[in-house]
Amino acid sequence: MNGLTNEQVVENREKYGSNKLPEPKLKKWYHFAKDALCEKITMILIAIAMLQMVLGVLGVMELSEPLMIMFVLAIVTCIAVKTGLGVQKSAAELRAKTSIRYCDVIRNGQLQTINKDELVVGDVVCVGMGQEIFADGYLMEGKISVNNAAINGETKECKKTPIDGYIHKKTTSTDAYTNQNCLFAGTTVMSGEGKMIVTDVGVNTVNGDTLVKMQTLEAPKTALDIALDNLSGFISKWGTIAASITFIVLTVSGIMEVGVSKYFSDDIFNLIQKFAQNFSVALTIVVAAVPEGLPLIVKLVTKQNVKTMEKFNILAKNPGKIPELAYVDIICTDKTGTLTTGVMTPKIIIGSNTKEIDINSKLWNEMKNNIVLNNSSTFDKDGMITGGNSIDRAMMSLVNSDEYKNIHENIQMLDKQVFSSSNKYSAFTTKDILTYYKGAPERIIEKCSFMIDEEGNRKSFTSKDKEAIQNKLREMTTKSMRCIALSSKNEKLEENKLPEDMSLLGIIGVVDPVRDEVPDAVNIAHKAGIQVIEITGDCIETAIAVAKECGIYKDGDVALTNDEFENMSDEDVKEIIPSLRVISRCSPNTKLRLVTLAQEIGRSVAMTGDGVNDSPALKRSDVGFGMQTGSDVAKEASDIVLTDDNFASVVKAVELGRTFMHNIMMFLEFQL
Repeated sequence: MNGLTNEQVVENREKYGSNKLPEPKLKKWYHFAKDALCEKITMILIAIAMLQMVLGVLGVMELSEPLMIMFVLAIVTCIAVKTGLGVQKSAAELRAKTSIRYCDVIRNGQLQTINKDELVVGDVVCVGMGQEIFADGYLMEGKISVNNAAINGETKECKKTPIDGYIHKKTTSTDAYTNQNCLFAGTTVMSGEGKMIVTDVGVNTVNGDTLVKMQTLEAPKTALDIALDNLSGFISKWGTIAASITFIVLTVSGIMEVGVSKYFSDDIFNLIQKFAQNFSVALTIVVAAVPEGLPLIVKLVTKQNVKTMEKFNILAKNPGKIPELAYVDIICTDKTGTLTTGVMTPKIIIGSNTKEIDINSKLWNEMKNNIVLNNSSTFDKDGMITGGNSIDRAMMSLVNSDEYKNIHENIQMLDKQVFSSSNKYSAFTTKDILTYYKGAPERIIEKCSFMIDEEGNRKSFTSKDKEAIQNKLREMTTKSMRCIALSSKNEKLEENKLPEDMSLLGIIGVVDPVRDEVPDAVNIAHKAGIQVIEITGDCIETAIAVAKECGIYKDGDVALTNDEFENMSDEDVKEIIPSLRVISRCSPNTKLRLVTLAQEIGRSVAMTGDGVNDSPALKRSDVGFGMQTGSDVAKEASDIVLTDDNFASVVKAVELGRTFMHNIMMFLEFQL
């Protein structure tokens, strides 16, 4: 339990590698130059310029035209290089910004806080509620539950306990995700605390292995690439045919005019001049068909849009996908952190009488004691709330640091029980043998026989009172609130058992508020003919409530649970896609299936995602949007990264994509 020594850390890092995940290999300027010059339409222009150079040397053409083509191609290449290097630099800065995360380890018998990249095989890592796990390993002490959604999409928490005499064996089976004691990078501890031994780091973790595979996948061609290739193919085929016919007609007509013997009686130089003259006329047909300025205008507009997008918190990792945005007509979006702020906030505090509580009442003072003592979060030296889960931090925001300090100084602990998903409550017993309980209303309220009024008096909690509070809870739930009940009893807590005849203090409703700009963004999307589908791991009631608040869902639209979606045939899904607005408890397979089926009926799909498990859907979608706060694998799989995690930025990206194509179409119209 003393952990590794400094010498063992160095030795294990050399033997098993670093925990730093590999970054994409940076391209040099000449790689971007090569990519620009290898585009089909550019290659046609290069071939034309070279032929015109030859004809210019023979004296049948001016050298100004091929030189001008070469000059334009040089500008195109320079812009492509500058754009590519700029995007690459921005992506590298984004990775650097999100790579610094810390964890607690035991080394040399002491607790140390280190950057996750410094973890090595054999490290003893302290894990607790709300913390992310940064390497693969197994639990050696304690009892925790983890959320594996980032690696397998399952929202159900997995309980983990140590196994005596456990000997670790490397396996690729996904069954290990849910076994008794194995832990994996990218997952999050939901309750409990313990210590884990690191067995795999970096590319050898499940997270790292997925990332390496994602880096080797080739992105599909964009709509603009395909259109330009088709144009190049058309010019190559029909231009060559027209030029060949022209050359033959000119040559044959020349022969018929003066006769075969006289036509070929000239010396070899004059004969070459005649053929060169005919060839130059034929080549002019191809030149006329090629829009020489198209590669230039595409690169200019791409560069302009990349810079404009960065101003709107949109990092186009793959600039080639910008024109693809113009065709997007379905946006599949996460709820938490994208439609909403991702920060739980208290919205309403009611007493047992269902009325809002006076903050100057004795009841509120009692509730504050419960909130502070029954909490895994705390205040740091700067007065900021830290630690715990999102609910704990939301509850703690109801008090200030001075109140927190006074309560802890004046009330001493006798015993406590931390929150667990199985019990759905936490408890704290004071030295005066008063126990505060905080947890799910369905667990707390059924055990309450009394209630505390605003004056601090204990009254009977009748069946009529219970019915009124239950009705209020249903009303709060339909408004996408998560409700927490507070109660107390004058006796010591009994572990894993709620006592009878508790006194209900009140209910606190917390909500992850919808971002202010989202309803307007959804309205803009709808006016632009874009369908928005909310995809979330939340329950169907909360999902619909948020979708209504955002303007995504209206009465008569289709909202499904993941199970309902999975039980439908592909043909049934295709039929309901135009009216589909919400999928709750969504799994990664459902995301991928939705994208695939929508594409099969001719829809262009943009998908947002932040977990490792989202990467297949992000890669498969026409445009994948990763989140800055998401996993490295999701960002690697995406085409565009939102540096503000905001749905409004997705809509703005589509608008800029349409602007891009509008500019291209105006240029082609001008050329024609």
